[in-house]
Amino acid sequence: REKARLLVAEGRPNISLGGGYRREEDADIVAGRVTIPLPIGNRNRGEATRSEREADAAAAAVESLRSRIREEISVASESLRAAEARLIQLYETVTARNEENLALLLEAYREGQIGLAEVVLHQNEAFQSRRLELEARAEKRRAEIDLERALGVSSYP
Repeated sequence: REKARLLVAEGRPNISLGGGYRREEDADIVAGRVTIPLPIGNRNRGEATRSEREADAAAAAVESLRSRIREEISVASESLRAAEARLIQLYETVTARNEENLALLLEAYREGQIGLAEVVLHQNEAFQSRRLELEARAEKRRAEIDLERALGVSSYP
């Protein structure tokens, strides 16, 4: 905007006044002049218009970028909320119950009530639920990193 203001100021004509004195043998000559550049009303106007268009385009680009950033933040926030909800649901329904069941199965195995095959089968299920929990934690962390990037506070590239 400053450049456009300066270009408008440059568009005003530079009126200059001048004078002179010359001495000759038979007379002294005094002269004056006024200088007005032509064209008067159109000086640097094209450049001022172009500068205004560039400023408007830059403002539109900034607004577009802000809009994209807001959208990225919104998507990343929603992704983080979904990952947190999945992790909580998975932990509450699967992981905690499997841990409790596995402890009971190991106790039953020590007392001789069940065989080793049943314990191994349930251990496998417990390990699978732990794997799902770790995947959910990793998904949540990725969502946190995406949100940090969108906010511009991430140390990750």
